[in-house]
Amino acid sequence: MSISFGLFLLIFGLFIPARTAVAAKEARQGWQQEPNDRGTISLVWSCLTTLFICVWAALHNNVPSKNDSSAKNFSRKLKWTFVSIIAPEMITAGAFLQWRSARQFAQHMKAAGFIQYTQTHGFFANMGGVIVYRDCPKTEAGFFCDCYAGPVDADGLYNLVNHGRLLKHDDLSTNSINDKSKADCFVKAVACFQALWQGMQCIGRTAQGLPLSALELATMAYVVCALANYIFWWNKPLDVMVPTAIFLECGEFRSQADLFNQARAFAPSTLGAKAMFERPQNESDVSRRGRVANDSCGGHMRMETVVFPVVVFCLVFGGIHCAAWNFSFPSQTEQTLWHIASLVSTFGIPVSCVLEGCFEWFGLTHLYSEEFPRLQHRTGKSSPRSGGKAGWLDICANCATWLPYSAARIYLVVEVFVSLRSLPEGTYDVVDWTKFLPHFA
Repeated sequence: MSISFGLFLLIFGLFIPARTAVAAKEARQGWQQEPNDRGTISLVWSCLTTLFICVWAALHNNVPSKNDSSAKNFSRKLKWTFVSIIAPEMITAGAFLQWRSARQFAQHMKAAGFIQYTQTHGFFANMGGVIVYRDCPKTEAGFFCDCYAGPVDADGLYNLVNHGRLLKHDDLSTNSINDKSKADCFVKAVACFQALWQGMQCIGRTAQGLPLSALELATMAYVVCALANYIFWWNKPLDVMVPTAIFLECGEFRSQADLFNQARAFAPSTLGAKAMFERPQNESDVSRRGRVANDSCGGHMRMETVVFPVVVFCLVFGGIHCAAWNFSFPSQTEQTLWHIASLVSTFGIPVSCVLEGCFEWFGLTHLYSEEFPRLQHRTGKSSPRSGGKAGWLDICANCATWLPYSAARIYLVVEVFVSLRSLPEGTYDVVDWTKFLPHFA
């Protein structure tokens, strides 16, 4: 044993000096500058990572129904991810309207003296996070009584609190709501910074005269929408799966007339008149009301309130694509198609909204539909255009607006990847950030 150990020390002692001598002859250096070029995989990967943050991670879907499976929730998020890819400006416009509703809720609650209710409560109610349950006895026929049961939006929550029906509820504290959220302010800030870094790359390349690819410019457009989404949804809980239940006594809204006259103050408008006011027949009927659609903006809004953010964000998102007007594309045909698609994406929806406003202004809404009055429009009076049997001009207007818009958006999404087959050589040069640092002689 001692002989083996001695041989080991001898070999180890002979080996270490040899390795030290070799290492002494090796070249050594400290700080190593990054290479001044990049590859296609690096370009695509950075853009796809940013798009994931801007599309999937930025979505703040509403609370699902208790009967929804995990597969259904996943498929629903996939659907809205696809919508975010095709029409991210619509998602941003919806986020603005949701923020506006939550902000008004917080202002009204503060004016009423309930300062503990914040924008977070408004978001939580509008996303279907507050559900009213009733402990009502069944009738002889086995049906529930006429008491309203289902989600309440921000206006409904305000009425519940203001009328003394919700004096204290610990489950509706700000901390309890934030505890249900899957992301806090720090996580959202990190996501914003990651998205913003892509924008800084585009700005740096432009400042140094380096060409941008269509993929990078399109990603920049998504970054703008995503940052706006994070700002508007900053206080909105993320991926809440279970709503908060509020149990009220049986006896309110006992008659059908009371249900029609008063339940509007409690039931969210996004469920529709039929779902709001019809009598619940069974358990599944109540659970069906337990979810608010993701395109809900909260409360009843005038036409101008909805149209304004849609027009603004369409112009911003489409205008960024128009910035590639003089970009070098693989072929002249692709460049021409980009011009057409970017113009349709920028001005298609705004022009349609202006035309619709003109029709209502001049009283030509009878050309759009024949029945079902709208709750409110610009003049504050009933309008003959609403959900229901649409007129022929309404159908033609929708087809003339959404079909070209959808085709244009799909082309822009496809072209940013197809154009990678032939890019200007300077596209693969990286930004030299040291040139932006101050130098002292």
